[in-house]
Amino acid sequence: MCESIVYLIEKTEEPFMRDVIFVNVEGNQIKLRDIMGVEKIVYGEIVKIDFINHALFIRERS
Repeated sequence: MCESIVYLIEKTEEPFMRDVIFVNVEGNQIKLRDIMGVEKIVYGEIVKIDFINHALFIRERS
């Protein structure tokens, strides 16, 4: 499978969301959806995507 783990940098080393299969960016709004259909919205910017380790790193902004 190709699900990703999302981390909020500068917050904690713990994952913000696991098993993410959908990411949509509109301006500073990042909408995430996991394999169960649970959605979360983060306001910020994607600073790094690690395709090998299936990880997405977001810096939150107000």
